[in-house]
Amino acid sequence: GVLPGPQPTYEYLKPEYLDTFTSSEYTVNFNSARTGIRLNGPVPQWVREDGGEAGLHPSNIHDNAYAIGTLDLTGDQSILLGPDGPSLGGFVCPVTTAKGEMWKLGQLHPGDKVHFRLLDLDQAKEIREAEEANLRHEIKIKISILIIRTLFFRSLLSLTRHIRLWQREHTTIPITKSDCRVKKISLLNTAIWCLILNCVSEYISL
Repeated sequence: GVLPGPQPTYEYLKPEYLDTFTSSEYTVNFNSARTGIRLNGPVPQWVREDGGEAGLHPSNIHDNAYAIGTLDLTGDQSILLGPDGPSLGGFVCPVTTAKGEMWKLGQLHPGDKVHFRLLDLDQAKEIREAEEANLRHEIKIKISILIIRTLFFRSLLSLTRHIRLWQREHTTIPITKSDCRVKKISLLNTAIWCLILNCVSEYISL
C-alpha cells in the first residue's frame, strides 16, 4: 500500500501513470539491497521532455528530501528506497510506502512479483494502528512466556532442592511413614506445578 507524493504526479507524469502503476506487475531486480529495492516494470509516462534546470532527463528535479519507502524514479528505473538509502536527491518520487506496510519491504527477494495499491490517509492510519496493535499483542505474549518459564525454572530448582534434602534426610535420620507421605506429596505437588507451567508456556508460544 502506498500514498501519493511527495511530488505532485501531474506536474511530472501523465494522468494515466498512477493507473498504470497500480495495475502493473513489477519484479524485484537482483541488484537490490537495504539502500533500495530496484523494480523491473513499465517505464514511467513522463509529461516533460527533460528536467529543465535540474537535468537532461524528465525524472530530474532540484534536490529534495527523501523518505524511507518512497518510490524514487531514477531515470526510468523505479526504486523503493530502503533504510540505508539516500536522505535527499534530485529525482521525482510519485508515491511513498505507508508506515504500516513498511515491514513488507524487508520480505522481498530478487524475482518476487510486486503489485501496488493506492491508499488514502484514513486507510494508511487504519493499517498502521492494526500493525501496532499486533506488535503490542506479540510483546505481551513474549513477556507472559518469559514470566511462565522463569516460574518453571524456579519450581524446577525447588524440586531439585527438595529431592536433595529428601535424600540427605533419608540416609542420615530415620523417618516415620507419615513424614515420608508428607514429603512425597510435597515433591509430587512441585513436580505437577513444573509440568503445568511448562505446558502453559509451550501452548502460549505456539
